[in-house]
Amino acid sequence: MALHPYVVGQWVRAERFYGRVGLVESILGGNRNCLWLLGTRRIGKTSILKQIEYLASQEGSTFGPADHRYLPIFWDFQGTESEQDVHEGFRDAVLDAADLLEREGIDPDAIDDEDLFRALANLRRVLSSRDMTLLVLCDEAEELGDLRNSNPRFLSRFGRALQTKENVRTVLASTVRLWNLASDDPMATSFLSGFTPPLVVRELKISEASSLVRQSQLPPNSQPQLDDSSVEEICRLCNNHPYLLQVLSERVLELGDAERAVAAVANDQMISFFFASDLAMVSDTEKRLLGIVARSPGVSADQIQEQLALGSTSLQGNLQRLEYLGFVSQSSPGEYRLPNHFFRLWFEALSEQPGQPNPQGGAGAAVASLGPTSSSTATHRIESRNERCVDGRYELIKRLGSGSSGDVYSARDAMLKATVAVKLLRREVCSDDDSVERLRREVVLTRELSHPNLLRVFHLGEDRQRLYITMQYVEGADLSQLIAEDAPFGLQRGLALATKLASAVAALHQNQVLHRDIKPSNVLVDLSGEPKLTDFGLARLQWGPGITRNGMFLGTPAYAAPEQVTGQQIDERSDLYSLALVVYEVFTGQLAFQARSASDMLALRVNQAAPHLRVARPDIPVQLSDVVAKALSTDPANRFQTLDQFQRALEGIVPMQPLDSSGG
Repeated sequence: MALHPYVVGQWVRAERFYGRVGLVESILGGNRNCLWLLGTRRIGKTSILKQIEYLASQEGSTFGPADHRYLPIFWDFQGTESEQDVHEGFRDAVLDAADLLEREGIDPDAIDDEDLFRALANLRRVLSSRDMTLLVLCDEAEELGDLRNSNPRFLSRFGRALQTKENVRTVLASTVRLWNLASDDPMATSFLSGFTPPLVVRELKISEASSLVRQSQLPPNSQPQLDDSSVEEICRLCNNHPYLLQVLSERVLELGDAERAVAAVANDQMISFFFASDLAMVSDTEKRLLGIVARSPGVSADQIQEQLALGSTSLQGNLQRLEYLGFVSQSSPGEYRLPNHFFRLWFEALSEQPGQPNPQGGAGAAVASLGPTSSSTATHRIESRNERCVDGRYELIKRLGSGSSGDVYSARDAMLKATVAVKLLRREVCSDDDSVERLRREVVLTRELSHPNLLRVFHLGEDRQRLYITMQYVEGADLSQLIAEDAPFGLQRGLALATKLASAVAALHQNQVLHRDIKPSNVLVDLSGEPKLTDFGLARLQWGPGITRNGMFLGTPAYAAPEQVTGQQIDERSDLYSLALVVYEVFTGQLAFQARSASDMLALRVNQAAPHLRVARPDIPVQLSDVVAKALSTDPANRFQTLDQFQRALEGIVPMQPLDSSGG
């Protein structure tokens, strides 16, 4: 097993602590004296408290405009069940800080008292005479919930003592359980009144997560050997969650194989336990809501409401709380998904259950009812003898088209009562290992993505020894048909389509996915004119291995980038080139390169620059012609370096003169 520098399952501080700079600064240097860190399990709350304790205990350290000097006391409430436990816990915390007290010339015995409140008063008084502030760092504060039944009056008094503004700053750290206690208990609400609103601890910032994976604070020779694309992919899969980042990074180093590492983390029972613990802390309604989001990434609030008997105001409240706590995120405005790859996989397995959480069964019963099960269980299927029914669930309606790999049908999903597209793969494709692997990768790569202009791929299945893929159904036509019928497009219509496709490809790249086969026939356009980029059969992760030999050309000759033709390394700029060729065709109605054969077409791509748009369309604005020409530079270094840059350039185009109104 390879040695690794990651710290898994323990708190960290000093050179082992990464990120949270703004949060730590606001706690130590801000104006609030009562703060509450709220977050899920393993998000790093204890490490934040330990880092604050470490920084505040450094000799000569001051914080904030008033140059606060702190005396930190770390107080762990784990296992607290009674008033006596609280008294004894503070005595233990003071003893643990004995070295700091003695450094300041304070005798710990002069502070000690069996009564918590007298001991607090003694310590505050001594520190005040030294112009210091007591910094109380309370970990596992949700454990105080037991006091609301055993001694609610003590809980209220204790809350007032912690919220004293005079030379005391208190930081609580807890899971959602403490919030839930306060939501239905006046005494707990009173205890927390001065600590609200909480500071929610979520995932790390991108730069912080990258530094953690790279272990950038270690000497260079001690840092793990991970390339840039691997680091980016680890961060993406973990959604910058500090615990998962270290677990996955550790597994990558140990196993030396990214796919095996991801599978190992996905099947880690301890991680499943933490996910289950977090899920137990949300309401039954929120569990059902999460189940809907897990089954349909990118689902809208309206679509969720259709499946839940919930008013609009209540739904928005639940969505905001789940988003606030990091259980869901918006991949694009108004479209919700589970933000973490491993949580999604875990919840997806749970949501395959035929039963749903019991609203009357409480949190424990709800989690139990969501327990893992095999997705092949017969009860998941809606049986049918109809030969046009795929897998006992999808009733084929109409053939939409045919291709080299199979036929695509519109179909009625009997389980979800919705129309989907089903692609039935030809049997010769199903028997070819490379083809099956490409299909599998298409589903794996795209099920993570949610963007209004990316066609959603739902599932790869097998029925009667024939593979099929279920996808989002789009009523309309593919772009190649529209170009044949309507091109050249007017400026407004063409720019709108080009900008949306650039945004879609940018979303792929942000998730480290290269498409590698952008062309008009891989763009569906619905009846409202909204484009959907589809067919990710050649797509691959930028950081991961391809499924073909180096130097082997895959793609479509008319739309391949020069470096793709010659078998060189491809990147985001290769997809940009292909998209620019599509944009050229949209505005002109013709291919940028004309040739008699595919081999001649490929040769032209390498040896000849693409013509400017204005050669074929003199009425095109110079600015648009220049933007497309730059994107079609033979040398990738001379193109836009990202799809975001290309998109912004398209958005900045202002027509200088009227164009024809065809389609626009």
